[in-house]
Amino acid sequence: MPERVILAAAAVLLAVNVRAADSLFLRADANADGQRNLTDAVTTLHFLFAGKADAVPCQDAADADDNGAVDVSDAVYSLNHLFRGGPQPPEPFGECGADPAGDGLGCASFGACPQRDTGVREAWVSRYGGVQKGDGLTQGGLALDDAGGVYVAGSSYSPESGYDYVTRKLDPDARQLWEARYNGPGNGRDESLAIASDGAGGIYVSGVSFGGGQLLEDIATVKYDASGTEVWVARFTGAGLASSELFRAGLAVDAAGSVYLAASSSAAWVVKYSRDGEELWVTSDGVPREVRDLVADRAGNCWVTGNSDDIPYGYRTVKYDPESRMLWAQTYRSDGWDQSQVQAIGLDAAGNVCVTGRSFQRVEPTGAGFATVKYGPAGEELWVARHDPGNQAGNTGTAIGFDVAGNVYVTGHIAPLATEPDHYTTFQYGPDGKERWLARYSGGEGFGDFAYALGVDGSGSVIVTGASAPPGGIHAKEDYATVKYAPDGRELWVARYDGPGGGLDRPYAIALDEAGAVYVLGSSQNEEGAFDYALIKYIPVKG
Repeated sequence: MPERVILAAAAVLLAVNVRAADSLFLRADANADGQRNLTDAVTTLHFLFAGKADAVPCQDAADADDNGAVDVSDAVYSLNHLFRGGPQPPEPFGECGADPAGDGLGCASFGACPQRDTGVREAWVSRYGGVQKGDGLTQGGLALDDAGGVYVAGSSYSPESGYDYVTRKLDPDARQLWEARYNGPGNGRDESLAIASDGAGGIYVSGVSFGGGQLLEDIATVKYDASGTEVWVARFTGAGLASSELFRAGLAVDAAGSVYLAASSSAAWVVKYSRDGEELWVTSDGVPREVRDLVADRAGNCWVTGNSDDIPYGYRTVKYDPESRMLWAQTYRSDGWDQSQVQAIGLDAAGNVCVTGRSFQRVEPTGAGFATVKYGPAGEELWVARHDPGNQAGNTGTAIGFDVAGNVYVTGHIAPLATEPDHYTTFQYGPDGKERWLARYSGGEGFGDFAYALGVDGSGSVIVTGASAPPGGIHAKEDYATVKYAPDGRELWVARYDGPGGGLDRPYAIALDEAGAVYVLGSSQNEEGAFDYALIKYIPVKG
């Protein structure tokens, strides 16, 4: 029976509203032309006394004295400032911004200021499932290229070859351009775990693959070109993995097209391949016992993070140069308990890395908390930022990102006391490690909100996705819940997706393109109770 591809397209504006304070404007610019002059006072008077209700498109802007009302005093205030040296109108005055007071006057439009997102529209949903229940349960991956291509990797069952890697390329309108399968030489289980793009159309997929012989599995990396043609396959046979041994794999590509792979089982390795698939080097020197992730810079340096193999367990982060030399290694441990478990690593433009995860402490408040650590290019610890709510052991940071200013964003999961709902918790830290804001999201009074991935756009807004139980707290009926926050931490919109099966829907990857579109990939239950891969594209609505 051939595999099915289900493609659903929708153009439904989600029920997401924006507060008046989210609109951008200039104070005392009543006619919204980008200038402050006599016509603004005249416009305000026409609005008040000549019945010209449409003369003022943004009442927040006409409220020159920021008293929460548009009245004669605003015209007087503007004229006093312009011609008699009176006080400057309150912010936002020098540049476009939102109303700090949030007084609810409203701002229908303000053409002189570029507006940020006021909502989101679900552009389409692409679902892919196979003939075997559970195809969508294995975690695959999501990547974009510079030409608008969208790549999805996962594993899919075939009666002839069992589970294989399956990689799909879609265009921005969800049309499938190609599909490629990889079946290892052992004709057994092949499960993709990571995907990376070189930006120029090359796509790399890595995971575990049965090679035959002694019933052990290798780590196989496959390169495809922009048309879906298999360019090369590199199999690392030194792993000797039993079927359940691989903890996690990290994959990255540098500017020269070299490929870096980190993985662990009973031992751990970092492998570097050339752009042609030649194995350049393998090292286990200093590699953490349980690899969690890997990043690489354009010059070919790479950083690996994972959990240390000595007790008390800690975050272990190691940097290697392009020739495999270990440049530095750092381990972070909490003060007293026997484990800190790292989950994610991120690299900023200055060559600093941050790691985040779960860390226990004995001092009050005891329990598990978020711990985020920043290291400089030479391995110096720059700061540690902790959030210790002092409750359950389930609290953990899960994903990390940076904006162009060097601010650090961390998201994860807080499990409060049994009488309170779980929630996503997202932080912004400044480059100096000081917490700038904290935002929480919970799907309702229910229990089961777990943030898994985040992305940061060019404006410094952060988009977080995860699984969220609907009101009532039924974990088996979790939905995708994707939340966007402004650079100052205000919630801009929430988009939820409940798959056709009305059951368990759990995202694990997010990607953002330069046009502001958000792609979310995960596992979603269908009408038959089986699991598909579900990829959603959201596009912003500007206001």
